[in-house]
This record gives sequence, C-alpha cells and structure tokens, in this order.
Amino acid sequence: MNNIPTAYCSLESSEHLKLITVIRDSIAGDKDAAVAPALSAKQKQELQRRLSAHKTDPFDSIPSSEAYAFLEAQKSYAYFWCMERFEKAAYPVG
Repeated sequence: MNNIPTAYCSLESSEHLKLITVIRDSIAGDKDAAVAPALSAKQKQELQRRLSAHKTDPFDSIPSSEAYAFLEAQKSYAYFWCMERFEKAAYPVG
C-alpha cells in the first residue's frame, strides 16, 4: 500500500469516502470479482444442515459472545500447549 499515488493521499476525508464508494460499487458490479471464496459442496451441505437445525429449534444455540469467549479460551490454551512443548523440546531437562 506504500505505492499509492500522492494525489490520492492529499484528498480530503470526504473525497476519500467518495473514492471508496466508487471503488466498492465497481467491485460489487463486477460479476467476476471474488468477494468471498466459493464454498465446496461439503461446506454448502454443512451450512444447509446448520440452517435447517436452526429453523427447527432457533433457541438451541449459544449467543455469539459465548462462542467468541470459547474460541478465545481455546486459542489461549493452544498457545500455552504449543509453548510448553516447544520449551521442552528446545530446553530438555536432564
């Protein structure tokens, strides 16, 4: 991103927003633009399964805050698990 022409860098904030809007709209109008990666058949099937399960019982789920907390805890656990093994391998005792 360091090769942005200086003319763009000198724009006012409102002009930046207009430029962003024009770029975004041009991408949205481009049918060949890959905004999101295509899903595999297996991923589509899993999404359909989850959507059906949600429609069957919308209250059988957890709030996103709980899901994010769980993922953060797992990330923290995984980090310490890896570090513990790294330290044992890098600095063997005995």
